[in-house]
Amino acid sequence: RSPLAVWTALVMISAVFVAYGFLTDAWVRRNLWSDAHFIQDIPCHLRQNHAQVFGLAFARRQAAALCRFRGCLRHSVSIEGVSAFLRLKVPAWGTQAVIAWWHGLHINTLEGQLWGAQGWVQADLASLSSGEFARTVDSAREDIPDAFRAFLSTMRLPERIWVTFWAMHPVVQIGQLDLRLTSAKRAMLLVIASHLSLVFSFLFMARTGWAGSAGEQARCFRRSAMHYLILQHVILGLFAAFVVWLPVSLMMSVVSLNRGFVHERVWGAHTRRIVLRRWRCFDAAFWLCSAV
Repeated sequence: RSPLAVWTALVMISAVFVAYGFLTDAWVRRNLWSDAHFIQDIPCHLRQNHAQVFGLAFARRQAAALCRFRGCLRHSVSIEGVSAFLRLKVPAWGTQAVIAWWHGLHINTLEGQLWGAQGWVQADLASLSSGEFARTVDSAREDIPDAFRAFLSTMRLPERIWVTFWAMHPVVQIGQLDLRLTSAKRAMLLVIASHLSLVFSFLFMARTGWAGSAGEQARCFRRSAMHYLILQHVILGLFAAFVVWLPVSLMMSVVSLNRGFVHERVWGAHTRRIVLRRWRCFDAAFWLCSAV
């Protein structure tokens, strides 16, 4: 009876997250951004075939992730490398977290449309396409010096940790604006990751023989052995989360890269209808696979 109640509560909470994502997406489409804004008159030097953009962007993202992983391994060898890496990245992450806190923008949006560790973003097509989004970005751009100063000078260490944790928490990020990945999709990916983590944790514990009831565990183990039991459960849970994180991250990359800026005449007068239809078909496939 207890596992059934826990599973029912988990399903209900997941449904609330997804419903909240759909409500957030509806508000964003009505006030800030819609898929139609991706289709615009793009300058000649920025035009590319959408299929090529998808493939190149996906390859670049994976290559960047591999380079970051190699860089972390290389920096981990020397304390100086770690110090230099943190001096560059921590202020940028903290500033982005403060801006996300103030304006409700996802960190991916800030990195791609506004400002990051590499500096200011040039040729922001999103701001040219949507006036409301441009006003939001302009307001965030004006607040970046104040956010940088607040994170490094005004805030104390507990406040910095809290703001960064809040801005990067996946549940909080459901309510933030990400142009390429809607709130409902992020909520669904979070639900998939959490459910798969629980399933893998149960399978690992059942395989090792540690998935008995609390009464059985109390009878089988002395008090001194319970610490080992708790530690094993924590390790198995972290390992299951890591195993699930890899395919979910890959799926998130594919889903987010499905959206991109397309020149309004790349396929003639029917470009808008063709592109929006393809995206709707991709979204239907995503939700069908997620439901399964």
